Amino acid sequence: MPTLDGTSVSQRSKESSAAWSTRAFERYHEIHALHAEKIGVAMIARLLQLSRPTVYRYLQMREPPTPSKIAVRERHVVEPWKPYLVQQWNAGCRNALLLWRDIRDNHGYTHSPRTVARFVEVLRRDSGTPRSFRSVAAQPLYAVDTEQKRPLTALQAQRLWRSDPEQRSAWLERYRLALCERDSGLAHAYRLTQSFCEMVRERTGDKLDNWLAEAHASEVAQLVGFAKGLERDYAAVKAGLTLEWSNGQTEAQVHRLKLLKRQMYGQAGFDLLRKRVLHQNPPPVHRQRAQEHAKAGHQTDTRRLLGEGSFVVNRPSERSYSRKVA
Repeated sequence: MPTLDGTSVSQRSKESSAAWSTRAFERYHEIHALHAEKIGVAMIARLLQLSRPTVYRYLQMREPPTPSKIAVRERHVVEPWKPYLVQQWNAGCRNALLLWRDIRDNHGYTHSPRTVARFVEVLRRDSGTPRSFRSVAAQPLYAVDTEQKRPLTALQAQRLWRSDPEQRSAWLERYRLALCERDSGLAHAYRLTQSFCEMVRERTGDKLDNWLAEAHASEVAQLVGFAKGLERDYAAVKAGLTLEWSNGQTEAQVHRLKLLKRQMYGQAGFDLLRKRVLHQNPPPVHRQRAQEHAKAGHQTDTRRLLGEGSFVVNRPSERSYSRKVA
């Protein structure tokens, strides 16, 4: 389609792409030249009027960029329907319009057919299938996998490293194996992390010394720092990994104390807080007896139901909270 100056849209697109490549090529060499002169990333960003993430991205490149390497990846709206589209492609349906109508009418797809056509073009290019409007015989060119494929978040990666392998899904285990195969350092860190978690679960503190030695020999900065922290409190760590006692009861009591304090909204003093901490709730049978009397419409003294020595705390909301005291 021609434009006002007589050039076509495709020609304009090619010229824009060429200009972009030239500008990215020059920017790559400028950033690396400034970095070679020991100029910081912040100063480079100010000199070239770029953002710091952009400067870091160029510094991580080993060669000048091309549009395919540096282009921003958009979120594909067709992502949830890809497994089904691949399944239909393997079944022999290669027409993008038919695939779009199928997921629009039967699977709730609401976007344009162009998005589906771009994905089908990727399938056609990868499989070497020529463009055709006819359906062909079924050919399983792609393996259909409907499991999760999104990259893990930082929290999910931490859980993957610490989780029990027997309770891990098949997809996560394949993901972990792929990471360890690409980086031997990750494989070594995973083995040490799992061995430490095993010590915690099975309380085998006698293996702590060997683990500390392996952690120092691994040369993984995070593991070395963690090992040094354990050595500073070696006796407590060894006892925690060996004995069945823990500070769980202490943490629970602290949590209960904070809960009771917040329930009083700062309207009661230390004496009431002390009584609520030291004494538990009334037995359920007393509460049930009080509810029965209330339903019957009797004017019953709560102290008589709960026994002598009880007290009642009235809130601004006119609710009564009873506690048994000695």
